[in-house]
Amino acid sequence: MARTSLIAANLPSNLLPWVFRHSVWIFNRCLHDGAKQTPFEILGHRKPDMTLLRVFGAKSFIFNHTLRKDFSPRAITGFHLGVSEDSKGWVFGVPEKRMVIKSASVTFDESIFFLDDKHAHIKSIQTSNLFDDSMICEIKRQEDLIDKLLKTMNTDSTIPMTYKEAMTSRELIEWSSAIQE
Repeated sequence: MARTSLIAANLPSNLLPWVFRHSVWIFNRCLHDGAKQTPFEILGHRKPDMTLLRVFGAKSFIFNHTLRKDFSPRAITGFHLGVSEDSKGWVFGVPEKRMVIKSASVTFDESIFFLDDKHAHIKSIQTSNLFDDSMICEIKRQEDLIDKLLKTMNTDSTIPMTYKEAMTSRELIEWSSAIQE
């Protein structure tokens, strides 16, 4: 899901931590293998709010509360990076300011991604290589890299980002139950 989101949005690979965070957010709020509850419901004892879900990388117009003059632009253009974990709203990349910001005052255009095709930074997988035994080491290396990236992400969320974190968390029993369902 993460790789597909990044490729579809034509965003650079240095945004991998954000696309993984977005994918985990979705994954924890979906039913898996005939389970009756999502992992989020099992831990949070309530149904997840999916109204915040938006397309990763979608072009976004973030209302700028500081620009209130009549003829100044009222929005900053950015791209959607996910749902904010510590406040209501979303997280956005803003290339012109070279920063990440959070806001709840936004208009999304989910039909347009921020970068066009000529700026794509990630190559798609060739299907002929998907089941090639020689790629097992590369897949393992990529999984280890993903684990390292997830650990370096600055997150205030109490929801584990990896299987290893879930199995070492204080809520081990609840996570084990969620995984088995």
